[in-house]
Amino acid sequence: MTLIAGFIIIVISVGLLGFCVLAFARPESASDFMRMFASTRRAHFVEQGIRILVGISLMLYSSESAAPMAFHLFGGVLIATSVGLMILPWRLHKRFADKVIPVVIRFLRVYAAFSALLGAALLYGVVT
Repeated sequence: MTLIAGFIIIVISVGLLGFCVLAFARPESASDFMRMFASTRRAHFVEQGIRILVGISLMLYSSESAAPMAFHLFGGVLIATSVGLMILPWRLHKRFADKVIPVVIRFLRVYAAFSALLGAALLYGVVT
């Protein structure tokens, strides 16, 4: 189970790093990707499901990671916030996203740099 959790974290890490590359190479494509968040009920639940899967993976892998407490805590926060968003009506998440995503897109490269830092930190936590 730990091996699968580590693999999931690696895939997400590479995805975060890839998003950074996309944001600098093709900002319009990265912006389109960001606009998909909470755009439909299905996208909302897929997003939360992925976040919960990553959160569980972080918690399961935490004892093997380079930063056990950080992995465990971050995983717990992902799970708790995702469950909270699943309980709230999807339309509230969409309204929030409609306000926040334009700001994120305006500062896309900064957001992408932080995504890369998170991806690198998670990757480091798994491979060391």
